[in-house]
Amino acid sequence: MTKTLSCRYIHHALYLGPDQFRHCCKRFHVDGEMRGDAVVFSVDSDDDVGPDKVLVAKRELWRAINAGETTQCSGCPYLSEAEWPELDRLNLDLISVEAHSRCNMRCSYCSDIYYGNVLPKYDVMALFDRYAEAGAIGDEVVLAWGGGEPLMLDGFEKIFTTVSRRLKPLYNRVFSNAILYSQELADHLKDGRAILTTSIDAGTVETFRQVRGVNQLYKVLGNLRRYVEFAGTANIALKYIFTDGNSTVAEVEEFLARIQEHGLSHCAFQISADYKSAEIGAEQVKSAVRLYEGLLQGGTASCHFDDHLRPRINHAIRVIRASDPAALADLSILANNDRFRGQPVVVWGSGEYADGLIRESLFFEESPIAFFVDSDPAKQGGTFHNAPIKAPDAVLAVDHPVVIGSSYAYQDIRRALHAMGVADQRIVDSMIF
Repeated sequence: MTKTLSCRYIHHALYLGPDQFRHCCKRFHVDGEMRGDAVVFSVDSDDDVGPDKVLVAKRELWRAINAGETTQCSGCPYLSEAEWPELDRLNLDLISVEAHSRCNMRCSYCSDIYYGNVLPKYDVMALFDRYAEAGAIGDEVVLAWGGGEPLMLDGFEKIFTTVSRRLKPLYNRVFSNAILYSQELADHLKDGRAILTTSIDAGTVETFRQVRGVNQLYKVLGNLRRYVEFAGTANIALKYIFTDGNSTVAEVEEFLARIQEHGLSHCAFQISADYKSAEIGAEQVKSAVRLYEGLLQGGTASCHFDDHLRPRINHAIRVIRASDPAALADLSILANNDRFRGQPVVVWGSGEYADGLIRESLFFEESPIAFFVDSDPAKQGGTFHNAPIKAPDAVLAVDHPVVIGSSYAYQDIRRALHAMGVADQRIVDSMIF
């Protein structure tokens, strides 16, 4: 099979906006200009949303990229050269339902496309029936629910429950701000059929209002506590997105106190950065590291830097270490993974996040990669960064440290490692630079 440029989003994902379908939600910077959110086409009615039309648009974008033409994906770091399958049929493994732009917050870092009270110009339930009947939805599809605020979609609970029952996705990933509470969502969390991700981004009422646009910090924390008390912490992930208004160590300390007070310390945590900012400074580096350290000390199930923060913080640390090493001298946690340095490691994941992690991290200049593992059978037997890609059970044949090379699937991979009997002492945490 011939190698071509593509990504998993062009080949296998679809984002359903109210009046526009997109291939992805990735953003990147080229010469200081932000790009991304690659558009499939605009939508005006049910007649516009057929799976055949989506397939034609994906084929054309793939062709143009590999013909060297300028496209909306030009300069995208998430493109990778691999043996991508022919796009002879639509086989979606990720569908993100962002079918309206109603929201009860107004976050400083959010895109304008998620506001404006635009309602879907098509029947959401009918679309899923149509795509399922056409065989366009893969057997291991993941459904993401966003918006706007997903719980504000008209008929959300009925749509969510019906589609989940019909398609039986691997799981539903719900991105809710938690101002509203849904018992249907709580039931799905308890049964392991959904994962809830909520950004909090502040530890004080004043900063929450500044960053999130509303005075609802304690309403959000209270509803999250309700979800935890009903469903446990296993399927709840909380985010802190660093931006201009919430990046002090003092604000991080307040956040850690609120998390402890509301019984949320054992949730999973994702530390992120404002996608609109191409770089971060020393203050955000120190605050992000302190947040990571504090969450671990508080007993979090897992904590990682996502694909917005990871490349920025890696770049910032390189720059700071070269120009002013003393600025990071008090961050002792940066040295926690020194015990792994120089040892061969296994990397679980062979996608764009792993690629960026390897390219940006000094860690991999000192620690060779023995091999990669990936749960995708199509990748197994291939190579990535000049190392072989194997099935996950290959981890058990060696005693090398394991680096989780994925942001989106971080929690799933960590759970899989635990299920295989891999001890925490072998898992290299996210603090590698």
